[in-house]
Amino acid sequence: MTTIFISYSHSDEKMWKELEKHLSTLRRQGVINTWYDRLIGPGEDIHGQINDHLNSADIILLLVSADFLASDYCYDIEMKRAIERHNKGEARVIPVILRPCDWHGAPFGRLNAVDGNRFEAIAFVNGHEKSLCGIWLDNFGMPGVSRILFSHDGLSISGSHVAKDIMSLNNNGSGLYLELMGRSHFEGKKKSMLTQKDAAEHYWNLFMEKLK
Repeated sequence: MTTIFISYSHSDEKMWKELEKHLSTLRRQGVINTWYDRLIGPGEDIHGQINDHLNSADIILLLVSADFLASDYCYDIEMKRAIERHNKGEARVIPVILRPCDWHGAPFGRLNAVDGNRFEAIAFVNGHEKSLCGIWLDNFGMPGVSRILFSHDGLSISGSHVAKDIMSLNNNGSGLYLELMGRSHFEGKKKSMLTQKDAAEHYWNLFMEKLK
């Protein structure tokens, strides 16, 4: 059975619990066994338990966010030990990017990460590629700004100059909503205030239009 150590900031506990749900089938099938600090029982040595499981895990997941990078314990103890074991071939470290942050300069920045802020899809018809799309988050170097970009070029070239459509995340005082800023905005194809479902349907239609 493959053992997985999950390193995360407690500020990201909600997202960690979502990950646990997705891993539950593999756990029930006996394929994996996950461990995290919430499993430490009353009276047990916290640091000793963490060290024991960190040093014995086959896979170490780093749930990366600004809070993770700012945590002395996550960064200086768990992450550094994880990278040491990865470099020795004793374990496999997999960074999972939970939220946009400056992670590329970290010691794990050279590793192939699972980035939840970037998505790519390809549709094949009779073995031939017919549609490709990339969707990613970008703040254009401006903290506090959120943009969702869509391109038919996938993620190989990501930037506002290749985006076919752009959405912004806004707040009208009563709640958050998404607003089109790209081609569809100027063509007046969609209402100005979109729900998450509206936005998903819009990007799905852009992806599927090349199959028609």
